[in-house]
Amino acid sequence: MKWSRRDMNRINKYAVPLMNGIIFLAIACLLITLGILVFDTGLLKATIWIVMKMFYPFVGIFLVVFALVMLIIIKGKVVAKLLLVALATLYLVPLLLLINIIYVPYPADLATTEPQLIASWPFKNPTVVGWGGDDPQGNLPHAIWASERWAYDIVSEPYNTGSTNLEAYGIYGEKVYAPVSGTIVQVVIDEPDVAPNTDKFSIAEGNHVYIHVAATDSYVLLSHLKQGTIDLKVGDSVEVGDYIGEIGNSGSTSEPHLHMHHQKQHPKDVLIPTAAIGLPLYFKVDGNVIMPEKDMIIKP
Repeated sequence: MKWSRRDMNRINKYAVPLMNGIIFLAIACLLITLGILVFDTGLLKATIWIVMKMFYPFVGIFLVVFALVMLIIIKGKVVAKLLLVALATLYLVPLLLLINIIYVPYPADLATTEPQLIASWPFKNPTVVGWGGDDPQGNLPHAIWASERWAYDIVSEPYNTGSTNLEAYGIYGEKVYAPVSGTIVQVVIDEPDVAPNTDKFSIAEGNHVYIHVAATDSYVLLSHLKQGTIDLKVGDSVEVGDYIGEIGNSGSTSEPHLHMHHQKQHPKDVLIPTAAIGLPLYFKVDGNVIMPEKDMIIKP
């Protein structure tokens, strides 16, 4: 079908303003997002980070399709078309972040993030920091998310065995003790333990407890515990060193380990767990206050 000049003029009359409007909205959203990520330090920043990674790629796909249509039906307007293509590309970049082709940690500064918390190590036997610390390279699975920016995964020898037998992992069944004093505000106890690297879970944290620390008005999560080993309920008070449960392999987990992190929000005050504001978590070990790093062996 060949369009007449009159048809093309009619199409341009509506398509060009639409294209300009889409370009304006896309640029405005990018500038607002950048401003929030640079200047905000609160929950809005953490939420925008999630939105950017999870939803902007869909906007990028829409812009790609829209740009192709505009390239076909609009004559001229080369600069606007190139800008539209560039915007589509920018909106697709978060997809590379989401699948970790491009690795970018959540933008937060250790020195200025408050409140910070000093806790006790939650084990009585030697353990290994599988992931942890401020260096993103030593905390790859966590540092890309707001709530887990300074999270820890703790294991013990042997680990990374590749076995589907939970008993083949040294930390499986290890007793976990409260690293802080506080009040239990959320607890799950009935998630089954599953084979490593499976998706058979209903709650990512698995069996877990959130402890509210009154002094800092913040929360500590202990997760992936063993089914049937937690004897706590919401409202219970715990002191440092109190028994919490045993290491299992419940929830979203590659192998038995303890996931632990410190966050600002009550877990019920965020849409998804990774949208909370992560906070620094230090430990007192051998009289020294440290932020343990990957592969560090802690002997309480």
